[in-house]
Amino acid sequence: MLAVLTGVMALMGFACASAPATCSDVRLTPEAERGLEAAAAQVDFGPALPCAFGEGFMVTSVIVDRLPGVQPRARISFIVDFTAGGRAYVLSQTRVAVTSAQIAQSTHRVRVTSEAGVVAEGFSGPTGSGGDATYLRWRSDDITYELDATLGRRLTDADVQRIAAALMLRGAAPRSSSATPSGP
Repeated sequence: MLAVLTGVMALMGFACASAPATCSDVRLTPEAERGLEAAAAQVDFGPALPCAFGEGFMVTSVIVDRLPGVQPRARISFIVDFTAGGRAYVLSQTRVAVTSAQIAQSTHRVRVTSEAGVVAEGFSGPTGSGGDATYLRWRSDDITYELDATLGRRLTDADVQRIAAALMLRGAAPRSSSATPSGP
């Protein structure tokens, strides 16, 4: 029994050691690159690019919408899909301070704290449409970030929390004369 347990622990250690340690920028499709150029011109900050641990993700679209209010403000969203098909997550960023604390029915609260002390809060669980999701929101450098992920065998709640923690370390870049987004 001890030999089996030792073998399992060795395999677990190998899996953890072989997992990518860095959240790398997700590749943008040519359409998403064009969308980013147009969208970045509509916001007054350099958006943080989505990242992932490992391969198999791509940004398929970048869109801008306006959040209602006395002075409607732009929100930029990156649509991140699996290269094999299917939605992975949406990363949205805006200057608007989004403050709702409600969580979806049948879900549980989630809280992630980054190494920099930034805190993301949200929920995880069934969506009511047959799948599971994790939603996290945090505010840093006067930008609200929202990460809304579809969970499954390719992307778990733990994966999403790890991506959020990495994104919290990136933050938005000050707006320069060019529309170039920030990197790691």
